Amino acid sequence: SSNHYFNESELKNRRGTLGENDPFQSIFSLPGVQSGHEAQNNIFVRGGGPDQNLIMMDGVPMYETSHLLGLTSVFNADAVKSIQVFKQAFPSGYGGRLSSVVNFHIAEGNLKEHKFGVGISPLSTRISAEGPLSKGNTSYNLTLRKSLLDLIIDPLTAKYLSTETIKASTDISFYDINAKVHHNLSDGSNLDINAYVGSDKVAYSRGEEIGDAQPVLVESNDKIGWSNKLFNVRWNRIVSDKLFTKMQFHLSNYRNDSQSTFRFNYAEAGQEEQSALDVLALSQIEDASFKLEANYFINNNIKTIVGGGATFHKYNPSIRQSQIVLSGDITEYRNDVEPIDASEWYGYGETQIDFSPRLHVNAGAHFSRYLVRDKNYSSLQPRLSLAYSISKKQQLSLSATKMTQFIHLLVNTGIGLPSELWIPTTDKLAPEHSYQVSASYKYEMSNRFYFTVDMYYKSLKNVVEYTSPFDLFNTYVNNSELNNEEHKLEGNNDWENFVSSGDGTSKGVELYLQKQEGKLKFALGYSYSVSDRLFPELNDGKPFPFKYDRTHDINLNFNYQLSKKVRFDAGWVYGTGNAFSVAIEQYPTLGGGTLLNPGVRNNLRLPAYHKLDLGLSYETTFRKSQNLKVSLGVFNAYNRKNTFYVYLVENPVEDTFNLRRVSVFPILPNFDIHYSF
Repeated sequence: SSNHYFNESELKNRRGTLGENDPFQSIFSLPGVQSGHEAQNNIFVRGGGPDQNLIMMDGVPMYETSHLLGLTSVFNADAVKSIQVFKQAFPSGYGGRLSSVVNFHIAEGNLKEHKFGVGISPLSTRISAEGPLSKGNTSYNLTLRKSLLDLIIDPLTAKYLSTETIKASTDISFYDINAKVHHNLSDGSNLDINAYVGSDKVAYSRGEEIGDAQPVLVESNDKIGWSNKLFNVRWNRIVSDKLFTKMQFHLSNYRNDSQSTFRFNYAEAGQEEQSALDVLALSQIEDASFKLEANYFINNNIKTIVGGGATFHKYNPSIRQSQIVLSGDITEYRNDVEPIDASEWYGYGETQIDFSPRLHVNAGAHFSRYLVRDKNYSSLQPRLSLAYSISKKQQLSLSATKMTQFIHLLVNTGIGLPSELWIPTTDKLAPEHSYQVSASYKYEMSNRFYFTVDMYYKSLKNVVEYTSPFDLFNTYVNNSELNNEEHKLEGNNDWENFVSSGDGTSKGVELYLQKQEGKLKFALGYSYSVSDRLFPELNDGKPFPFKYDRTHDINLNFNYQLSKKVRFDAGWVYGTGNAFSVAIEQYPTLGGGTLLNPGVRNNLRLPAYHKLDLGLSYETTFRKSQNLKVSLGVFNAYNRKNTFYVYLVENPVEDTFNLRRVSVFPILPNFDIHYSF
């Protein structure tokens, strides 16, 4: 099948934007798995949104996976042991997302000796430590990371984003801490306790003078802050040679706060005028969860898995829009409304049968029940997959799955800085469902090469969109005096009035060629896909392209071992530009403002995204236990100005709007130095 397991050696050389090793980049090498393009570390799998991926850290769901808008991920390479990726044939134990399951396994510490590591790159400085607390029985693993980018980003911003008429500034930083304790108990069971804390802030300000005779000063200020916290306990026990059990409990807290401010200063009839728009979006999710599972081996050919658990959620999504620019800590403006409490109960079972050395079948189901605001939702999700070995070198796999999701991510589909708001299924908003059938053919061409081709069709139900992104985010322009439209959104659940549910489809073909051995190794992935959405209330009830519909996507990675110590890496990516909505007409509102109308949903596309990254690394071991690795590289080697986002600028004097593009990353030389002992 097209599902994949990345071991520790495969994750060693996945360079991020500024040279630092980022295990998350491994996922993008798989066809059908795409990034959100410039400065985004979200993944989009087979026409699904970023919220439709169950991304976990040791089995704990993560609602945000990036640092600094995608410069790197929250998964520290010094802490990650392996990654398991499912795009199809989902095990019955997983639920709650529609498109993929990705589990990052955090490494246990060394049980025999202490080891330490230090590293530095333009992105961050990091420290790691591991070793025994009790030799042979208990170990610890600790990693810490703190950004350095704020020390060098200001000169880059001034050089590449500022001109005589444009002034730009930034304020960015992040940190994260991973800690894990592993203990082997006397009865053969083991206990793992791990914790994670991470936080980010990103601010970007821009001022531009437009026009000559009567210049207009246009100012935009964007602030985004987010954090993840989790605590996880897991107990694995071997009851007998046929029975293995797992127990897990976790707590997590996620927060995301964003603010976008636009000011327009201009002269009219000899007087200085100003209009402004301030939009706040705040998300907070608190989870408490437990899970039990038992694996029973009936015989050498049949294995049965049963399990169940519950997750208790507390959601607090808020949106506020104002013509007065709000200052200070934006979390102070969170509306004083009770959060939304919800609980999710689930049970699952599956049987894995080897009918013969050639034929393997996995059949199961996942049942979930969701309770919110005196409303109950139930979902039975059957899972079926089979794999048949045509010969020693050829394998055919087929699967059919249903998945259900009780959380939604509202994404700004229009212009402005990408904004996100996590919202729960409620009594007014039904859960999302997906139905996917897929087929996979794998051919091992030789001991060094293998080739796979995948085909899939996915149907999506009850996916969500803003009914009018233009009225909600960054494009509502009001030149009148303050009036009744001062606060357009001011309730905790006002977002429910601006959300529409609809359906979607995604279909595609994925090709993957990989060479795994020898001095030269490479992986080439290509996917062709079509993803659309259909909402009765949007686009006159006609289908429109999904924002992240990526018709063509290419990912090429190769490395060449020049010597035992020196290695050369290169990676090139190409993707069709994202679809977005832009106004084609404008008309006045009753309050004296101007409302922009897109006419057709997602009616334009950003330019195609592509870039080339190059790297050279030197690694040596000395004094038996000491290791030094030095890496040099170039991000975006041919200086492609890929679009991060677009925005509209109004000229009140001429009563016109102009579309502007913002690019973030030019060509960037980078390095990474890591020393362990």
